[in-house]
Amino acid sequence: MRKRRKEARFATISLPVRLVEEIEYIVETVGYWPTKTDFVREAVVEKLELFRKELEERRQREEKE
Repeated sequence: MRKRRKEARFATISLPVRLVEEIEYIVETVGYWPTKTDFVREAVVEKLELFRKELEERRQREEKE
């Protein structure tokens, strides 16, 4: 029998219309992402990874001091 994955939970986030229009333009023009949601999700994940790395490096520096 297959195990069922837990359903992902989602939350709604508001963005200024101007920003959403810019995202829509990029998604349509570049054509890499199937939806603006995919673009936003990828952008957020990249930003989170960047700050996680920065925080980890900061923590390591503080431990050395």
